[in-house]
Amino acid sequence: MTGEDFEEFLRLMFDVAELYDKQKPTAGAMKHYFAALSQLTLEEVRGALSYHVKASKFFPRPSEILAHVQGSAEDRARAAWRRVVGAMIKVGTWSSVHFDDPAIHYALEQMGGWESLGNMETKDLPFREKDFIHWYSCADRSHIGADDVPWALMGRVERQNLHSGHELPPVISAETGQEIVRKDTGGPRALPEDPLVAALTKNIVQTVTV
Repeated sequence: MTGEDFEEFLRLMFDVAELYDKQKPTAGAMKHYFAALSQLTLEEVRGALSYHVKASKFFPRPSEILAHVQGSAEDRARAAWRRVVGAMIKVGTWSSVHFDDPAIHYALEQMGGWESLGNMETKDLPFREKDFIHWYSCADRSHIGADDVPWALMGRVERQNLHSGHELPPVISAETGQEIVRKDTGGPRALPEDPLVAALTKNIVQTVTV
């Protein structure tokens, strides 16, 4: 939403407040509410409010409106895992692959890389999915971006060619299954540390040094 949508947003929120017999929110509170939802369109907010008033007895919080539109972190992680499984079938782990979601790259690198999924057996799928949801959610909470992860996930052929000095194979788009131009990322970069691991490490260091 943009500043031009604020007046209409206020009308929507005041109407919803009236439905819940709630005192009309102050303009100041609504400015914070509006800022929290600024990434959404007015139509998305309208649709989320329409759903909320049918499903809940309580006045909506910004986080609930966001969840109605975007789904929960676990919902997003499960949807992303389905994309990964689809790419494994369509592209395969011999090829290097690019997803348009950096959180997928982060999660798979933490799990051992794209190539390692090729060794997975069907019985392992539920456990690998659980691992993926954990790491994807970490990336989601940490707002991992494209600059934080490798641009492409290395497949088996690329790894073999790197060792043998042969030309690097093309990268395949996970979304289209087509070859895409390889992006020069300036070499491999360290992945951001899992925030939970970082916090635990900090606590251990403080305990040892006290």
